[in-house]
Amino acid sequence: MRIVATLLLVAHQPARLLPTIRSRCRELRLERLRPEDVIAALDQAGIDPGGQAPGLAELSGGSAGEAVRLYNLDGLKIYAEIVGLAASLPMLDRPRAMKLAEAAAQRGAEQKLDLLLALMDMFLARVARAGATGAVPPEAVPGEAEVIGRLAGSPVQARAWADCAQEVGARARHGRAVNLDPAALVMDMLLTLAQGPGAPDARDCSAGNDPMTEAPSDSMRPLLVDSHCHLDFPDFDGQQAELVARARAALRAAGLRRARRPPGPPR
Repeated sequence: MRIVATLLLVAHQPARLLPTIRSRCRELRLERLRPEDVIAALDQAGIDPGGQAPGLAELSGGSAGEAVRLYNLDGLKIYAEIVGLAASLPMLDRPRAMKLAEAAAQRGAEQKLDLLLALMDMFLARVARAGATGAVPPEAVPGEAEVIGRLAGSPVQARAWADCAQEVGARARHGRAVNLDPAALVMDMLLTLAQGPGAPDARDCSAGNDPMTEAPSDSMRPLLVDSHCHLDFPDFDGQQAELVARARAALRAAGLRRARRPPGPPR
C-alpha cells in the first residue's frame, strides 16, 4: 500500500533553515494577522482583552499565540514599565528599575523573566526601526510614541540603538547561560540601556556633578545592590579582568560606590 504524506514545516525565520532543507520545500509565505484578526482569535479562545486589545495586537506581531501569552503574563504591564524606564533616560529611574528587577527574580517568575527579556529586545528594535525609517510605530502602551520619538531622532541614533540591542541581547543570553541571578541580569540590561545613545558620558564631569566626588541629592542617592558572580567558572576563562573593569564602569555610570567589607577574618 502506497502512503502519501504532506509535511508542513513552519518557520518564523526561513533564512536560517539549511539550504538542503529549503531546496526541497515549496514556500508559502503567510502574512501577519491583522489586529482585528488577532482580537477575533482571542475571542475564539475565550479571552476578553478589553482595552488591552490594541496593545496586544501590536506587540504580538500578528501571532495569536503570542497575544495569548502576553495576556496571561501581564505583558503589557511589563512593557509599560520598560517604556517608563526609557522615558527617564538619560538619568535612569533606579528605584523603579530595582522594583522591576526584583519582580523578575521572584520564585516561579521564570516565564515572566523570559517575557521581560523578549520585550526589552522588542522595544529596542522598535526604537532602532523608528530612527531608521523616520516613522514611529503605533503605540502599544500610552506614551510609547513620545518616548520612541525622543530617543530615535536620526538614522545615526538608529544604528546606535541597534548596536545597543545587540549588546543587551548578548549579555542576556550569556547571563542566562551561566545562571546569573535574575535581578542582577535585569539590572545589568537596564544599566546597559542607560549607557545607550544620548546617555551622558560617565567620565564627563564638565557639568560639575561627578557622581564619584559630589554628594548626591536625596532623589539620586545610590542604592545598595547585593549581587555576585562566580568568576572562577570556565565560562569566564580569560575574561576576568575585562568583566571586573566593566562592572566598575557600570557602578560609576550609575553613581554607585562599591561597598567596603567590614574588618574581620577573611572568608
